Amino acid sequence: EEIIHNVFFGITCIRRDINTEEGTEDDIRMYIGWAVEETPNLTLSEETIRELVTRAEGLFIWCSTLFKWLGESRWPKGQLDKLLSGLQQGGPWSQMYELYDKILDSSFKIPDDVSFVREVLMIINVTANYRPLSSKAIGSFLLDNDQHRGISEREMHARVADYIRQLHGVLYVDKGNASVRAHHTSFYDFLQWKAANDPGWRTQEIVHRRLFDRCMNILHAGLRFNMCKIETPALNRNIPDLAQRIATHISEELQYSSSFWFTHLRLSNLAEAEASYEISGLLCSTKLLYWLEALSLQNALRRAPLALNFCI
Repeated sequence: EEIIHNVFFGITCIRRDINTEEGTEDDIRMYIGWAVEETPNLTLSEETIRELVTRAEGLFIWCSTLFKWLGESRWPKGQLDKLLSGLQQGGPWSQMYELYDKILDSSFKIPDDVSFVREVLMIINVTANYRPLSSKAIGSFLLDNDQHRGISEREMHARVADYIRQLHGVLYVDKGNASVRAHHTSFYDFLQWKAANDPGWRTQEIVHRRLFDRCMNILHAGLRFNMCKIETPALNRNIPDLAQRIATHISEELQYSSSFWFTHLRLSNLAEAEASYEISGLLCSTKLLYWLEALSLQNALRRAPLALNFCI
């Protein structure tokens, strides 16, 4: 108590009763007013502001997502009018999902672009449960796909990064580790709902199968003896620059694949015979030792028993 008192002593505080029955409408209206001022080429009537407050149904994330999207448009008022004319009445999360749908539909029109961005989004959605990936790593998981034959690694990475920039309203790039994340977890829920209900989207089972296949390819290509080029054998904790060596010599996609290939296998419902063929090249060769080394370097060796128990 003394520490708390010393920290806050002398600070001028505003007292407010938090047990009131007031709703969030006034706060949302205030936020919308600020957002309109911050959005270039956008002026809204009082009637439109009232409609937005009503549509938000108490969800700040609805307003925040809307204005992030409008901020990227050259004609924000036209985009907003089109959105409002197409929205159906429903609960707050129904409104949220409709907004996400409108953002995707307005951002990508060409069929190839639509198909590609759906693949990117489903990889983001699935891998977010384990380790969010950078746009570069996401691009690496799309290589060797029959639909993307002829696209170089550099072109793939650039294309994924460009699509993520276009989805600024729903995605952002973490400044710390460059991983791609959703602004709000409701977007992941939306993607899962699309995968389960929209035939135009791949099911999560199919995505897990493709991620497993790609993990196998990455492991076979990347696993090797003494990956971090450690000159003298030593315990990991006695290697002062180990983190830098890992970042330099073990790619992000190889780190991910070594940790989560068996998770994607388990969730892919792959036939036992086919799965056995896929993993035999890893577990029945010297690659097994290199895989264990990769896990050990990442302090993730605890994952090995889980994978081996599942595969036996």
